[in-house]
Amino acid sequence: MGFIYVLLAAAVLFVFFAILTSILTIWFRNKAMRIISLVFTVFAFIVYIILVVNLDGADEIFGISADKLFFFPVAIPLYLQSYFAMQSATKTFARKLFFSLASLIIVRLLSVIIGTAADVLYKNSLDEIALALWKVNSYVFFPLLFAGISYVFAKIFHPDLKVFKELVIKTLIVLAVISVADELLTMLVMYTKFKEFIVYDLYTYPLIVVISLFQIVVGSLLGLYLYKNKHDNISV
Repeated sequence: MGFIYVLLAAAVLFVFFAILTSILTIWFRNKAMRIISLVFTVFAFIVYIILVVNLDGADEIFGISADKLFFFPVAIPLYLQSYFAMQSATKTFARKLFFSLASLIIVRLLSVIIGTAADVLYKNSLDEIALALWKVNSYVFFPLLFAGISYVFAKIFHPDLKVFKELVIKTLIVLAVISVADELLTMLVMYTKFKEFIVYDLYTYPLIVVISLFQIVVGSLLGLYLYKNKHDNISV
């Protein structure tokens, strides 16, 4: 446990300076400050990975899973660094890549928040409320989040695109990449915690695919519909 405490202390230190220097980067817009914030962010993320690998699934802080609790502060500088990289990238593909990474961090953050809340409900024998929360997350929160991502994606990368169908196709590709990456990260985190892959039954895999498709399709259409309403020159 001594090693874990040292890691936690290092994590707190690196995260604090990563957040502080990232905020200062926004304030001063200084290249040197950005490099410093990037270094602290990388160190914080490395320590987070080491913690996830070494922590047991039962390790908790304040009654919350340690890996979930630590992800909250780490997500802030990770998101800001992705945003900085997107802003400074010169090629469209690189900008879309960093936009997708920033969006993925937000998606992971929502998943961790819902997972943490559900864990608390399960511990208090509120299983039905926890299950209801997961359903609301799958059918309401995620589609709304994807709608927001779709809107921002269209506004940043395709403000001059006039055909609605083309916007939908381009957005669906980005959302699909984010959704698949989120599922793969979830599987990877579960494996590092429990040292084995969780194998679902044949019914669960198609259900995951259907729910994911529902989320990205509804999110894309909703976000782009709102975008279209603000840009009357877009045709169907």
